[in-house]
Amino acid sequence: MPRFFSTHRASLVLVVLLMWAGIGSAWAQNAANTERRLQQTREQLRQTAAERRDAEQALQAANAQLRQADANVARSSRQLAEVEQALSKQEEQLAQARQQGASLQAAIQAQRGKLASLLRDSQRQGNHSALKLLLSQDQLADSQRVLAYQRYLQQQRIELLDKINADLAQVKALELQAGQLQARLLEQREQHRLLTSQLARERQSQRQAVARLNAQHAEKKSRETALARDVRSLETVLANLRSQAARAASAQRQQASRNSASAATRSSGSRAQSARASQPAASSVRVGGGAWPLSGTLVTRFGARQSDGRPASGILIEAAAGAPVTAVAAGKVVYSDWMTGYGMILIIDHGDGYMSLYAHNESLLRDVGSRVARGEQIARVGNSGGQGRNALYFELRRNGRPVDPTTWLRR
Repeated sequence: MPRFFSTHRASLVLVVLLMWAGIGSAWAQNAANTERRLQQTREQLRQTAAERRDAEQALQAANAQLRQADANVARSSRQLAEVEQALSKQEEQLAQARQQGASLQAAIQAQRGKLASLLRDSQRQGNHSALKLLLSQDQLADSQRVLAYQRYLQQQRIELLDKINADLAQVKALELQAGQLQARLLEQREQHRLLTSQLARERQSQRQAVARLNAQHAEKKSRETALARDVRSLETVLANLRSQAARAASAQRQQASRNSASAATRSSGSRAQSARASQPAASSVRVGGGAWPLSGTLVTRFGARQSDGRPASGILIEAAAGAPVTAVAAGKVVYSDWMTGYGMILIIDHGDGYMSLYAHNESLLRDVGSRVARGEQIARVGNSGGQGRNALYFELRRNGRPVDPTTWLRR
């Protein structure tokens, strides 16, 4: 804010210098427009720089999210590959289990064949062969052999049945275990496929966000560069205008000095008139009415010698604090603000090279750009800017040169 205030103040002083030096209201307006454009461009540059910084932060955050999304997809892909590998191994184990089951089934079939053979052998022996052998004493040895053989067959049948049942149970257990493991792996594979697909979509969305933010950041950076270039160009233009204004003001002061020297060589009557004009307030007169900006006491006349030896470029009218100050002619307000040495000052451009200045006011009632009519109140009398009394300092210029307002105001 202080920097803007000082820059704004400098631009207003530049406007006044240009206009008051007689360079013309067009140049002054150009300076004002340039300053306004400069301030607008600086504000746009500030906003764009802030937006660019925000875009950088958003881009950094989006890149971090993209990096995390890539890591998530990679981790999920590795897990899916591990599941696929485990599933492949399990399918091999399942194939082996099925092959083993098929072998067991073949063994069971063979065992069933043996069992059927044993049953047929047992049936051929007959249900009473053992009893007949026991009753036949002469065939005792044969009977013992037959009974032993039957016990053997019975034991074989029992063992075969147990083996068949055990093999069947093993086959069922293998098939159940393999089926359950395969089901779990298939479920895990499906879950990881879904997760990987979802993560891939999220990553793609994040990539699009990063691309969009990259484009926004590039656009903001490009605009910031262009605005910075515009600011430098406008600053150069203003510097040139200030230099021109300073040279014009210097030339104006030199011209005023020459005019003063010329006036000193005029007739004694003119010198006497100047001497009377430079007398103190005791010889002051009342003024007002008509086109005068204020009704009060004229305490300093146009051309009166000032403390620095230079002639006054305007007049000083003393009046009560708060008294109304009016426009001496219709025109447009081109300056309305405080200025060093003048206090609260207002300047009106009346056209045709005429401009009027009203200084040391208590308050200003019209803003820059306002159209005012002759006799319209524009300010209130005061003592701002270091003035020792409540008075209005009034200047009238045409094409930058001071004009005696008393002559002009009597029209």
